[in-house]
Amino acid sequence: MEFGAGGRAAWVLTLWLLPPAFLLMAAAGSLAAFFGPALWWAAGPAGGILCLLIVWYPPRYTSSLHGYFDGGAIRAVKGAWWKKELFIPMNALRTFEFWDSPLQKAFGCRTLVIRFAGGSALLPLLDAGQAARLSEQLQRAEEDEA
Repeated sequence: MEFGAGGRAAWVLTLWLLPPAFLLMAAAGSLAAFFGPALWWAAGPAGGILCLLIVWYPPRYTSSLHGYFDGGAIRAVKGAWWKKELFIPMNALRTFEFWDSPLQKAFGCRTLVIRFAGGSALLPLLDAGQAARLSEQLQRAEEDEA
């Protein structure tokens, strides 16, 4: 079964990034106003770079998040700048759970938290329908191994 970021996951990520970006731009503008023309040259490009990142990063990250579960292992790839490949065999899987923030609920996304021997991993912004099917298949695979 294949899974990936939901179609509206980029909106969730954009809305998560907007408040910190707004605060950073406000701080840069305030510092530029306080210190005068010495920092004016930096405030504009900093704001432009933040705006560019907010437009570029969410679609890039959500398009990179994909994977599949074949009954024996979970394989996934995520990351916009640095790719992280996950391979978690079923015999190493300890627990898994899904959670979603109110913003994720509104846009039909869920986060899978996987705990396995040696650590844990997050697969954020999965499509809610795919997450439900993945949960059913993981439960069936756990029952088959028991």
